[in-house]
Amino acid sequence: MAFKKITSLFLASTVVLGMAAGCSLTKIDFDIDSLDDIDNSKFMDALDEIGVDDDDIVIYEDDYFNFSSDPSKYYYVETDIDATTSTTYYSYAVCVDDETAQDLFDYYYEGTYSDVLENNGGKFTGRKGVVIEDGASYIILDGEFETDTTYSVYHDIIVLKDNVVFIAWIDVSSESDVADAKKEIDSFIDALGLKVF
Repeated sequence: MAFKKITSLFLASTVVLGMAAGCSLTKIDFDIDSLDDIDNSKFMDALDEIGVDDDDIVIYEDDYFNFSSDPSKYYYVETDIDATTSTTYYSYAVCVDDETAQDLFDYYYEGTYSDVLENNGGKFTGRKGVVIEDGASYIILDGEFETDTTYSVYHDIIVLKDNVVFIAWIDVSSESDVADAKKEIDSFIDALGLKVF
């Protein structure tokens, strides 16, 4: 069986997913209001604390971006900080308004997590927390998604709060990198003062 990191999503007005039939799951709760304590400076300080090189950080201010999978859709931001390491991806996007942030969260939901959350084509085992509401949503996954031929490891968090979208996720192509990636994300989350995993 091959190791593969997958990311996919679907948005409903209010959904709370916990235990799924036939899956071994533990629910993760998250205080979404704790994101209010994070700002650009604190996000950058946490990146510095875990040793992310300045060359691996991209900052956009009063700008916009799009994705190659949907080049016609633009996301306008006041600030967007993206950082990558060899095993992880971090993002803190302060969008120009709540609607843009909702659209950005929806993009990740529809393209990154829906198959995993709905067990389409495979089965997720582990811990997860999912709350989907307008302007206040999160997806937290800590486990594995297994299909007939592949499995992917998740230790991911994506949060929408008003006009902010916060992301920290594993981005590995080898099972041997998973433990280090999880440790790095946990250190980053701790540096921010968030309680997640």
